[in-house]
Amino acid sequence: MSLALRLPPDIPLTLISDSLEPKDDKTWCLWDKRVIPSPDLIHHTWNCLKVIGPDGEAIRSRLSHHAYYCIRSERFQQYGLDKLSNRPQTRLIEARVNEIEPGKNTAVLHHTSGSTHADLVFQSHRPPPNTHLYSEQRIALKQHFQGWDIKTVQPVFDPDEAILMDFRVNQSLGFAFVYVLPFSTTEALVELTFFTPDLLDNRATYSNLLTTYLSTQFQLEPDSYSIKRTEFGVIPMVDGFVPSPSEHPIYSIGLAGGHAKASTGYAFSRIMRDSMRIGAELSRGVIPGRGSLSEIRYQFYDLLILQLIKNEPDRAVDIFTTLFRKNGFDTMFRFLDEQTSFSEDLQIMASVPRYSDFFRSMWRTRHRLASLSVRG
Repeated sequence: MSLALRLPPDIPLTLISDSLEPKDDKTWCLWDKRVIPSPDLIHHTWNCLKVIGPDGEAIRSRLSHHAYYCIRSERFQQYGLDKLSNRPQTRLIEARVNEIEPGKNTAVLHHTSGSTHADLVFQSHRPPPNTHLYSEQRIALKQHFQGWDIKTVQPVFDPDEAILMDFRVNQSLGFAFVYVLPFSTTEALVELTFFTPDLLDNRATYSNLLTTYLSTQFQLEPDSYSIKRTEFGVIPMVDGFVPSPSEHPIYSIGLAGGHAKASTGYAFSRIMRDSMRIGAELSRGVIPGRGSLSEIRYQFYDLLILQLIKNEPDRAVDIFTTLFRKNGFDTMFRFLDEQTSFSEDLQIMASVPRYSDFFRSMWRTRHRLASLSVRG
């Protein structure tokens, strides 16, 4: 859908999806307004953010050069369907794709409603073609999360300030935090997030931890709020580049194309930028490239952070809180968007007091360094 909205209107387009019914099952957040297709998609905006350390220290910041935006999947999908329904030469097919058969110049998509021939195929929901995505050679984690939209009986939240990371949760199960997105004084999305190699044993554990968090940090007992909506998701966090299929004309995009940032899982802005790139190249009559890598230095930073989260989660918590405390949210957002200079990167890295953590991480990831320059 993100790519379809960026394609030239005169290009014949077929969108095939398991379901074309908009669903309110995902929430996306970002700080770069320029990539949002329409300002009408913004559900809520925060200009104040905070990160809370495991000891309760709150690092607050009023953003100067950014804002934090929230988009709901249902509104985004409905917006896309409305736009595509008025687009010439566009077909919408509700079906499950079972196989994509590559050819020299075209491909055939075999799906539950028949077959479709295409000059170019962009697939986002099939498994990544790299079967070694979680091999022993890679440093791979999963970002898995469960969130509740809650409504409280009494006013509790500040709708002008969101909690980006609250580390006051049980860290014995791995690197974990809660983020809180208040939409009013009585409504908020409260989401528990883990960065670990495996998911928790059952969904009840996520719910129990959320219940404990709300009780401990907001003095909210289960009878003082209602759960209006639940969301659950898993995002791959893998070092190195996830290549698209080598067969022309098939391209992997979105999470299947490796566009989630390895060290944080942020994907929405990166997917939007890649969609804009592909749309611009097709507008010029150019067969799109396979997507550009992050600069090697950012891949290297992601590699180090992934290794620390996986092997030393307690130190990773300290590092994340220190980075935001000493550099500020605006600088960190630029760093996470890979828009800082090398000298700025050095200053950010120098803000972490124990350099030995990074040197130890460099040594442990030496076997992965050669893969950073591999292109898909």
